[in-house]
Amino acid sequence: MPKALFCYFSGTGNSADAAYSIASRLKTFGYSPFFLPISHNTPSPSGLFDLIVFVFPVYACALPHIVQRFFKKLPDGRHSKTAVISTNGEVDIKRTIPGYEGVCLLQAESLLKRKHYDVFFMDTVGYPHNITNFVNTPTEEERGGIINLAQEKLTSISNKIARFEEHRKRYPLWARIGSTIFGILYSALGRRMIGKLYIADHNCNACGKCARYCPAEAIRIKGRKPRWDFNCEGCERCINICPAHAIQTSLARGLILIGTAVGALIPFLFIPAQIPQWFLSKGIHPIFFISICVILYFILHLGLFYISDKILFLLERIPLIQRIFEFSHTKKFRRYLAPNFNRNLEEQNYGR
Repeated sequence: MPKALFCYFSGTGNSADAAYSIASRLKTFGYSPFFLPISHNTPSPSGLFDLIVFVFPVYACALPHIVQRFFKKLPDGRHSKTAVISTNGEVDIKRTIPGYEGVCLLQAESLLKRKHYDVFFMDTVGYPHNITNFVNTPTEEERGGIINLAQEKLTSISNKIARFEEHRKRYPLWARIGSTIFGILYSALGRRMIGKLYIADHNCNACGKCARYCPAEAIRIKGRKPRWDFNCEGCERCINICPAHAIQTSLARGLILIGTAVGALIPFLFIPAQIPQWFLSKGIHPIFFISICVILYFILHLGLFYISDKILFLLERIPLIQRIFEFSHTKKFRRYLAPNFNRNLEEQNYGR
């Protein structure tokens, strides 16, 4: 019986559902499926497989940082037949606002080919979006319609994979450039800031579920409250999995983040004109000076935000200030977990 390995990373279960759905269909073609969920400490797969399928979500039009790290430590693929599937967030099936995979699949293909994996199939599947920290998730009716379409496409994908049918997607140059820049900024900065916008409100009962199941191990319980560090992947699991719906996006923290970004600009407004003139007099291209300023700006911004975060954590222990920071637009937002999420989570003991 041929063996198929499914390696997947999943925040709220969309990619896990896609992986299990494809595996179920491949069973009818005689495949025996094996599963390897990707987390912060997932070891590289071992053994020989007739087929390897990688499934993961799209983050900011790019490959999730945690998946990039996993791909880079993979063993030599020995030209194993490999399929790559991404899942992206659909907003509203009625208004047809589709997700977009950007350069996610191309990044995966490039990294896997360096490891000598024979990538013969690449495609993307739309699922209900889970970005609860910014946008309300689809209604139950909308979710049902999106998931039904996803299952139809997964059936087609499974049949093509079983036949080893070649399939790749092509993207215009402008889309590649834009998606690459967006993805780099998100991986370097955006995902790290997302966790720092979270706050556990007064409904938190310190159950620890958010920390226990964080795939990036980016949450610690301190003072009976979860605290997010800078390793957040932005997978949205914590805000959607909390049984008390206690995790919110703090608007006050968001304003402070914007304030540190603006504050980091202030020193550059007072740069003496002699400094750029000196660079020009030495024949150094202006872009070099601009690059130095950009790097210094980001260092200063991160420094200010780091200090602010430490101060805020102490201030949030004061009940009145805590209530101010709990003010959030996400309190009335729906939470989203994919079908069978809890079952798959417990079966795989995800990330542990």
